[in-house]
Amino acid sequence: MSKTNRILFALAALVLIALFLGVLGYFSGFFYFSETLPCAAPPWVQVDGYVMTNFYVWYDKNANAIQDEGEPAFRGVTVHLGTESSRTSQKGEAQVWLFRPNCVCNCWKDVKAWMDVPQGYRATTPTEVMLSEADQLVTFGLTRAP
Repeated sequence: MSKTNRILFALAALVLIALFLGVLGYFSGFFYFSETLPCAAPPWVQVDGYVMTNFYVWYDKNANAIQDEGEPAFRGVTVHLGTESSRTSQKGEAQVWLFRPNCVCNCWKDVKAWMDVPQGYRATTPTEVMLSEADQLVTFGLTRAP
């Protein structure tokens, strides 16, 4: 066996060993449980995730879609996150949790947040938002309808 063939054989053996250890690490759950690859749950692990989003609704006095100083919180507005909902507190705040079965990572993808506009008011901001990151703050502005 020539020197080149021995080197190629050694490299091939190293690649096979690395591949074997990688497969072993994945199926044993080592990469997942050590958080080396937290999005790579092994097939035998049942993983469920969640999305948590904070909402804030305010009364937009000048209807400019920006919360200016002195514009108060708006209580009692129903806000939704996927199939879950809540009503804003006296401080205009709500927090909604959405359970996502079989979701390992990025559970916020393809989740819509929206609010119900109360009768006699109109929105000064978009009334629905597709989430773009986990644990996001979604804000909505309302003013009196003409």
